[in-house]
Amino acid sequence: MNNYIDLHIHTRASDGTYSLADVLEGYYQKGFKAIAITDHDTVDAFQDFTPDFYKEMRVIKGTEVSCRFAGREVHILGYDIDYSNKILVTLLNQIKNSRIIRAEKIITLLQENKIDIEYSDVQELVGNENIVGRPHIAQALMNKGLITHQQQAFDRYIGDQGFAYVPKLDVSPQKVIDAIHSAGGFAILAHPYKSINLEDIHYFKKAGIDGIETYYYDHSPSQVNKLEAICRDMNLICTGGSDFHGYGRREDLGSYQGNLKIFDNINKFLKLKIEVDND
Repeated sequence: MNNYIDLHIHTRASDGTYSLADVLEGYYQKGFKAIAITDHDTVDAFQDFTPDFYKEMRVIKGTEVSCRFAGREVHILGYDIDYSNKILVTLLNQIKNSRIIRAEKIITLLQENKIDIEYSDVQELVGNENIVGRPHIAQALMNKGLITHQQQAFDRYIGDQGFAYVPKLDVSPQKVIDAIHSAGGFAILAHPYKSINLEDIHYFKKAGIDGIETYYYDHSPSQVNKLEAICRDMNLICTGGSDFHGYGRREDLGSYQGNLKIFDNINKFLKLKIEVDND
């Protein structure tokens, strides 16, 4: 196996397009040493997969939890969690239920603006168990021929500046970080350039954040250097990932391969360390 690592991957348990089985086999075939499954606001994927390894590939159990800070949506990644922890599961269930209410409100706003879509169009894509999100609504619009690709839905209708935007449940970063820690995991601020001003990292450090997603798939070298320096100064770890979702979304499976620095950083927190080949 290669020293490849991707710590930000979604499956059909949230808004990814691949099943967990396909994700695991796909990354294994690409020669990855370690991956993390980090579905949005759920740990449902782990109902079907509980081991720490898929064949020889290490699988870290995680989640990406939504919260709000300074009026903006922020995501916090939780790694190496006990996915049955009651505090964490209760929080995720609250967020999951709020997502349904949010999606219904978005559909109503679209309908009020003469967009021909029903909630049933979205539900067909989500099923009974998965987490509903804006990408499902975008896909439903595309399936009906109202847009040609998902990003158009965000640009025109459901993005943060769109007329059909509805914010998520107002959960604080502190509550999310505490829940991740209560589940025995470590908490990482996801893709910070998308959600916060870098000077706000001091707040997250005070709240107990353990690190920053530094080696994100679209971070520029200067952005990476800046985040590395912040992590050194604030005694935080650096992680990285592709934010893989599947067909038509960002990176192809396995195209992001991480680096050895990520292994060194997460081994400071992992209960079961990952051995790296230094040949």
